[in-house]
Formats: sequence, C-alpha cells, structure tokens
Amino acid sequence: MARLYSYSKLPTLRRALRERYDAVGRDVVFMLPSMANEDLLLDALSTEDGYFATRPEVWSWAALYRAVVPPRSLRRQVDPPDHRLILDFILKRTLGDLDDKGVAVPRGVRRSGFLDLLSSSIRELLLEDISPDRLLPEVSDGASLDSRELLHRLYTDYLLYLEENGLADNAQLPILTRQACGDDCGRLRGRTTLWVGFLSLTGAQLKLVRVLERRGVKLEFFVPDTGLERFYDAANQLGLERTDSGDCGGRLVTLLAQDRYGQFEGVARGIALARAGAGGLFEATGASDVSEMLSDVGILTNSADLPLMASALEKYGIASESRAERPVSDSILIRTARQAWEAYVQDWPTRKTLHLLSAPIFGLVELDEERVASRMPEGWRAWRELAGGMEGVGEALDRLKTFCAFLNDPAGHTGEELLRSLLELAGGDEWETRLSREVADDLPLDFAVREIASSRMEVEQKLELLRELQPAIGEAGEVRFAGREAMAFITGWSREATIALSQPLSGAVRLYDSPPPVMMSHKLWIMTDVTPSRYPGTASDDSLLGADVRDEVNDAAEQFVHLPTLHEKREQKEALFRRMLAVGEELTILARPIGDSQGRPQGDSPFLMSLLADRSAGWERTGEILCTDSCLPGEGDPLLDRREVTADSGRIHRGRFPRIGVLQKDGLEEKTRVRLSALDAWLDCPFLYWCGSMGIEPPRDATSAVDALERGNLLHELWQRVWSGWAPEERVSLLAVAKREWDAMLEERRRAGSRIADPRATAVVAALSRMIRKVARRMDEVEESARENGLIREGVLPERALPDFEGESAVFVGRADRVDLWRDAGAVLVDYKLGKSERYRKSLQLAAYAYLMEAAGEGPIAGFGFLGHRDARFRGNWSEETLLAYKGSRRTSWDVPPEPAVAEAAQAIAALDAGICGGRFEANYDSDRCASCPYGIICRRAERRGAMEEETDESDE
Repeated sequence: MARLYSYSKLPTLRRALRERYDAVGRDVVFMLPSMANEDLLLDALSTEDGYFATRPEVWSWAALYRAVVPPRSLRRQVDPPDHRLILDFILKRTLGDLDDKGVAVPRGVRRSGFLDLLSSSIRELLLEDISPDRLLPEVSDGASLDSRELLHRLYTDYLLYLEENGLADNAQLPILTRQACGDDCGRLRGRTTLWVGFLSLTGAQLKLVRVLERRGVKLEFFVPDTGLERFYDAANQLGLERTDSGDCGGRLVTLLAQDRYGQFEGVARGIALARAGAGGLFEATGASDVSEMLSDVGILTNSADLPLMASALEKYGIASESRAERPVSDSILIRTARQAWEAYVQDWPTRKTLHLLSAPIFGLVELDEERVASRMPEGWRAWRELAGGMEGVGEALDRLKTFCAFLNDPAGHTGEELLRSLLELAGGDEWETRLSREVADDLPLDFAVREIASSRMEVEQKLELLRELQPAIGEAGEVRFAGREAMAFITGWSREATIALSQPLSGAVRLYDSPPPVMMSHKLWIMTDVTPSRYPGTASDDSLLGADVRDEVNDAAEQFVHLPTLHEKREQKEALFRRMLAVGEELTILARPIGDSQGRPQGDSPFLMSLLADRSAGWERTGEILCTDSCLPGEGDPLLDRREVTADSGRIHRGRFPRIGVLQKDGLEEKTRVRLSALDAWLDCPFLYWCGSMGIEPPRDATSAVDALERGNLLHELWQRVWSGWAPEERVSLLAVAKREWDAMLEERRRAGSRIADPRATAVVAALSRMIRKVARRMDEVEESARENGLIREGVLPERALPDFEGESAVFVGRADRVDLWRDAGAVLVDYKLGKSERYRKSLQLAAYAYLMEAAGEGPIAGFGFLGHRDARFRGNWSEETLLAYKGSRRTSWDVPPEPAVAEAAQAIAALDAGICGGRFEANYDSDRCASCPYGIICRRAERRGAMEEETDESDE
C-alpha cells in the first residue's frame, strides 16, 4: 500500500525526508520530477558532516526507464532537436503523399509555426497516454482531411517511426516503462521508492505507478499541499489521505509601481535601502530578520524582463545571477550565425558586416572601425579589399562567407554536417584564451567568452552523440537542408538546446524566468508582474486538440484516460501559483504596475484574491507599498553605484540625470569620422547620437517577418539598381524598370533563403510592391515635367559618396542616396525614406550634404528633397528651376530655397564639431524624438521624477 506525506513549506519537506531516509534504511530510491532538483535533495539529506555512507540513488523518468526495462529492449531516447527533426520529416512525407493523391489539408498546415503546434499536441497525447485510436475520426470522403484526421495520421506515423527505429520520445518513457515492467520490476525489486515534489501526475505516470504498486514496489509520496480543494492533485489521483502539512501560508507584501519598469526599480531600490539599514520594502512587514533574509533572495520575472531586472539591481551595486535555462538560440554564437546569413543574402552591407566582425567570437580586439567608417565598404569585394590592411579581418570574413556558402549549397547538407559547420564558424579555442587574457577586467565581455564556449560545448556534445554514443535516428537524420531551410534547422536546433548554467555565486540575488525547481526555496522571494494578464492570463485550446476532441476522449470508459480541459488547465495554473508563493520561507513580495500596457487601471490577480479570501490557506497580506516618485532616485542619491561602465570607446555615468554619454578621445591618432546622417539625431538629443556612434544596436521589430531596417535596405538597393540600369534616352519608364528589378531581387532572395521569402512576409512584400509602383510613377512624372520645362538631365549618381569635410575635432562624411545632375541648373540630392516625407521638414541631413559638396567646389546645388515611400511625395528645398520638375501635381516644397537651409546646416556641423571636442553628450528629455527613441532604457528617461507613461516606438525608418 502506497503512503503519502503532505507538506506546505520546503523546510517541512526537508525535515520529513531526513526522517524517512533514516527510518526506512539507506536502500531507497528517490524519484524527482526533474534532475534539476538532485543537488537540492542531496543537500537536504546531508548532515553537517556531509556524506560518509553510500550516496543516495536519485532517479528521474529516464533513470527509472533504464532500471526497469531490460538492456536488450532499451530504446534510444531522442532529444528535443531530434524530436523536431523526425516530426518535420514525417510532416513533409505525409504532405507529399497527400499532394500526390490530390487530398486537401487544412489551412496553415504548411506554415512554419504548424510544426510547433504539432509537437505540443503530440507531447500532450504521449504524457496522457492517449492511443491514436482515441482520435480516430469518422471516415471522411477522401477528398480532404480536417485537422483531427491529420493529427491522427501524423501521431500514428510518429509512433510507428519511433518503434521501427528503436527510438523513444522523452514524454513516452512512462508508457514504455509500464509496458516492459515484469514481475521483478528490474532494479526496483524489494526497494522503497520515495517520490518527491510531484504536484500531480500525468495519465501515463499514474498508470505506471499503479502497475508498480501491483508488482509490490513500496511507494511513498511527498506531495505539496496547495490548499486548493478543487484541484485534482497527486493525493486525489492516488486516493490517499493527506497528513498534516505543517506550517502553511506566510507573509505577503505587495509593491505597486507607476509603470512596468517601475516595479524593477522599486524592488532593486527596496533591497538597497534594506541593506543600508533604511528598512525599504520591509518597513511594512514588521520583519526583524531582515539581514538574514537579504542573504538569500530569489526573484521571478518574465524571460524578456530578466535583463531589465538585472540592470536595475546592477545600478544599485547588487550582484545577481540568472538561474534561467537559456536556449542556445539566445547565445552570441547563434546570433552571429543568423546575422552572417542576413549579411550574406544582402551582399555584406557596411553596418551589418562591421557589427558582425565586432562580435567576440572573432576576437578582433584591434578592429579599426574608424578606417571602416571612412571607407564605408558595401559588398563582398569592397570588404575584402579593405581587410587587406587589418590583421585577422580577412580570415574572419572568409570564415563567415565559407559558413554561409556551405549553408547555401544547392546539394544541401544533413543536420550533423550543419552543426559541424557551426563549430567551424566558432573556430578553435585559441581566441578564447587570447581574448580572456585581454578582457580579464571587462565583465560583460568575459561573460560573452564563457557563453560562446558553453554554446560550442553544447554543439560538440550533440555531435558526439550523433557520431559515437548513439545509433542514427533513421531516415529523418539523412534529410538534407539548403539555403533558408539550412538556417532554419540550425535555429530550430538552437531553440531546443540549452546553455549550461554557471556555478551559483554566493550571496548573489538569483533571477528566474520560470518556476524554480520544486525543492528550491529562498528566505526572501519576489515575484514581478503579478497581474491578471499573467495570473491567470489567457488560455485557449489549440486547433489540433480542441474542446470537442478533448470531450470525446474524456468520455471514454478507460480508466486514467483524460485530456485536461481549459478549466482544469486554469486550476493547474492556480495551484502552481500557490506553490510559487511558498518558495518564500520568510517573506514573499508581489510586485506589479498599477496600470496595464494601455494605462488602464488594473487590480490584483484573481489567483491572489482567491488565496487571501481562503482563510484556511494561512496567507496574510501584511503590507502594501506604493512605489511613488519619492521612491525613485535623484541627483546625488547615495544608494546609487557610481561606477562608470565602458562601452567601446565611450562610457555612461550611472545614476545621474540627465544621462551623459562620454567619448574618450585620448590616444586617437586620427580625428573622429562622423556620418552626417546622424546630424539630426545630435540636434534632437546628443545622447541619442552617442548611442548610435557607439554602435549600440536598437531592438529589432520581432512582430514583423521583415522589420523596418530590412525594408529600408531593400528599397535602397532597388533604386540603386533601377538608376544604374536606366537610360533616359531609351524612353523606358522607370516604372517598368522598377518592376523588372524588384522581381529579380525577390527571386534572388528566395533562392538565397532570405526572410523575405518566408510565407509570413507575403503581406510585407505586397505592401512594398504597391509603394514601389507609386514611387516609380512619381519619378516618371518628374522626368516628364523636367522635359516639359526644358530641363536636361546630364546624369544620375546613385549611392554617391560625398567629399569629406574636416573640422577641428572630426572629419564629416556622407553618402547621398541619389544625386540628379541637371544641365545649367545644378545638382539635386534625393534621399529615400520608408515613411512619409513630411516628417523631415526640420531635417538638416540633406542640407549638410549640400554644404559638403559646395565646400569641395562641387556645385551649384539646385535643391534637395526627401522622397517618402508611404506617400510617394517629394518634400524639400528647391531652386526655382528645379521646383518646376519636382513639384508634380501637388505642392511639394516647404517654400524655402536651399541657401538658408545650407547655412543653418553649416552652423549645426560646427556645433557638432565643438560637441565632439568636449566629449560629453547629454540626454535631452524634452526632445520630440523621445516617444520614438529606441534607447529609452539606456538613458533611463522613465526614471525621472514624474515619468508616468510607457512609450512606444513609432519610427518608420
């Protein structure tokens, strides 16, 4: 007969485990939900003298499978990347077969996201031990398959593939263990098993437990008590009486912040105040053991917010470490691979290629960025010529191109070959040793070196498994990928593989982005974003296992066959929420903003309200703190860590307002080279200019298949090709040339596997095509109007490099998108913009370009203007002659001739030159650009007193 012990707090569990371990003898097996709890369990069982006896056996499901199943019957366990590879193979094979038979499939099946949906559905079916027969639908007409019929076929084929190739899915292990469990139960015979931390059991796990019980295995369960009576937990599933769970509940304090970022600031500042003996967050709790709590702090936040929380802690000099399992896809190695592929497809553009070469993976500490900026190489040939005078750059470029060309090989490569190419991109370990010596005191770069080494080790371990330790996974392992699919394979593998966690740092605050291991606890436990939108959040059935399928499966008479419904999933989330609160041994702090992302007021989480209303749960809210402006730092705040953090050749002063970027010019042999495309940024906000000059990349738009930067690059390349291949005397319309070149560009990118070929980019391509046609017609109007008014085009210079202008502290450079040359009138500069041209009314960028040309004697300048793709209109400053050509049928000028704007630009260039000489770039919080600035977190504008609104990026550049 199985026995059950209930616990609420983790200290209660640890005491109970030590008592049972001593009472039942040392010949026991501990079963854990995951091996992440192994060290925590061993610590709980050890005495002050440590281990002097046999180390306890600690198993997970994989170890139990190997202990029960005879060696000759063991299957190879596939890892998540192999699971995905097999599913992808089966899906493509099935779709090919259905296409040959003319059978239609549901919409969306051929999209890349369907594989994730299929993987999730099959995993749930395996966890609950649902046989394919339970999904068998009514016989269809054969002309089409609905989603349920398709799932039945794919699930059946997946199980058959695993069986034929001697493979086992991780979620399948309890099923295979139960099926192979004989009377002796393998190595479990005569032993006691202690099952620790299982909040509930899946259908497959519960069936296995029942079989073990019938075979005479002694089972004891240590089950957490949530106090949620309606939740069908392990105790209810096993039909066992709960014991006294010991101390339950505890103290709760809520922290309310004005906005989303304010909660991170409030938490960090509260800890800093407490460490300084000023009470902080703990004044409202009446806690007397503050110093002891501060020695053991854990914080749970969203994955995307981990850097924000870490940054807030760092600002106050509080050491922290991430205990989140980061996927390899987040590593510098994979980011470099993705960016290399994008640069390869776009023929190595200047900024993207420079950013690539600056990655720690190449160890180019002496990369001459000033030389690159002066030459602004575009394309492979220009980069290769420039690399001749810089040590190591040529080798890095060749390594990048070799990697990309390997991926783009039409013959394709297997998954193993692609992973091997990733290792070659990472290079040997000599750069790690060299770079580690040179950056010993640079903590961020030192972290980057360790991260890349860990990522490379993960690739090596995977290759070792493929090469020696395990048999092949069958036909799926021989599938070859090329181009975009090859890059997609590497990205997919990296999302499933994880970077090894570093050893814990003593005294550091631990950060989590998901529930910590079931045996983990902290004296002080903090949870952020405890809002209704996250707890419970929204829930919906996926399209493959919808409510109708779940209801039909659950109506079956077979015992333990059950797919959780939406209501039951919500109860699972509420039970997990209560267990997460119990991680705090002494105090739990719940932080949230008082408003949602739209600024609307929001209250407590329904889970929290239900808990506080349940008196038997034992939880008490002992305080509520409003993190107002007075909680935020100001100038001269003694709590702030005043260390200066370097960023390339510049640094930021921490904790001072306004934020100031500092440019260190000491030791530079040459003057700083400044691109005049950044002049407007400097006029709006010097700190914004500084961020760009430091090469700090703004965040990319993750919601679009092709972001604004890539769309802008596409349009610039198109018009360069159009004007390079157009001759006015041939009287061929620019519209016709644009259509031809656009189609050619799209085909080239599809062959190369660019993101523009992704089905999700269809709407983006269509929108760009419409804008291109409108702009081409507008430019045809300009040519026609010029002819009617007697203007004769002498030439056009696309992507024209402008003459340098040397100031006192800097050399100013620029590149015009296009220069139109008109006989007797002069030159007109044209700049392409993705958005509307009206937005650039105050811009001095083109006026500054005109100043450079006039200063070099390249005049006269007859005008300059911006051509917006969103409105297909020219806006700018023109001479009387050129205005007739560019105005079109609608008003286009700003009624200002070029000369005043050029004079104003000359003054602005002189001011920027003087600013660079001073080397200090202050943030301008009153700038109109604040609302669309991508560097709001760096300049910390949200931390100013009275900063209430959460701003969004509306830039269309």
